[in-house]
Amino acid sequence: MDKYSQIKKNIICCPICKNIVVKTIYRYEEMCIYKCLFCCMMFQDYGNLTSCDNHLERFYGESSFNSRVKVEEGRMKRILSYIKSDFAGLRVLEIGSGTGILAALLIKNGVFYFGIEPSPFFYNKILEKFPEIKETVYNCSLSDANIQKNSFDIIIMVDTLEHITYPNDFLKELSCYLKENGKLYIEVPNESLLGFKGYLRKVVGLYSGYPTHPNHVNMFTQASLKRLLCSAGFNSRVSQFSILGDYARMSIIFSENYNLLTHLICVFFQLTKLDIVFQQGNILAVSYKANL
Repeated sequence: MDKYSQIKKNIICCPICKNIVVKTIYRYEEMCIYKCLFCCMMFQDYGNLTSCDNHLERFYGESSFNSRVKVEEGRMKRILSYIKSDFAGLRVLEIGSGTGILAALLIKNGVFYFGIEPSPFFYNKILEKFPEIKETVYNCSLSDANIQKNSFDIIIMVDTLEHITYPNDFLKELSCYLKENGKLYIEVPNESLLGFKGYLRKVVGLYSGYPTHPNHVNMFTQASLKRLLCSAGFNSRVSQFSILGDYARMSIIFSENYNLLTHLICVFFQLTKLDIVFQQGNILAVSYKANL
């Protein structure tokens, strides 16, 4: 490899706008997070990704199952309120089926469900808890799944897009699976004020000291998510919803020893909505393919 090729290989480019003018905004051990100075997208170096899955069993173990069911029940109601349609008879593709709880709830409500879950950890969770749906969940990538294009009313991605390298290209590919009037429903963590949020995560012991999940290659704000969806050919409505006001979700993070404190925190944020005001709720986007 010549000197020019080596330099070109080591250049860090923004995954959305391909701009090479980026700055380092956070370093922790081998994690390095960059911010594009043009479109403000935050991302890790795709060629040097970290991995830290020690927290998975804590959040997805048997002890948190009932709380996670409540979280997914709330999510299903949230999806219904945004798509303004009954689930019965809809063809739904979920990218990142996780532990299968949402899939099982959707099927129970009359959905024709198909799922993609490439992670062996989560796929095994599906087999443990919901073996009856294993035939409709593919343990592979989207490109390797035998799924018909132009056939889905809704595509759901919850806590998934932040894990996907080159999300612009992925979303363009994903749009081919939607019907003409199909909808794309996305939820991602809001990483506005990443330094502040990273500090809070360290205080409560999340992610082994990392400011965000080490496998989150993309860190979104409302503006950067909307910009990404637009560049991929979608018209989108982007908003926030509360995490700190959701007791079921917060009870997964905090141990049972802090039930009273968790209740107080949730009530405080339900009443004040300060997490939304200060951009600390999760981001939600409902998108349609743009008319060309």
